[in-house]
Amino acid sequence: MAPAACLNFASMMGQGSSFLVTLSKPQQTPSGFSIRYNDEVLLVTRVWEDTPMDTWNREHPTRQVVYGSHVISVNGKRNIPEMIIALQESCNIRM
Repeated sequence: MAPAACLNFASMMGQGSSFLVTLSKPQQTPSGFSIRYNDEVLLVTRVWEDTPMDTWNREHPTRQVVYGSHVISVNGKRNIPEMIIALQESCNIRM
């Protein structure tokens, strides 16, 4: 059984296509990816092994989140500082 959902929905844009990513994780557990950012998007720089994002990638080989994937919103926020705060602090996240 999956732990309580803390990261629920992720809409990622990478390699010219958009898709929805759904992750479940316990509170206080990282979602499993590192980011950089520019003025418009969060850029995925690494997906860590044995994390919720790694599990997503293994279960969805045609919709993997990889180096260079773009996170275009988090919980409806498109402002970079608000997106980062939502990733760090929110238990239920829609991206």
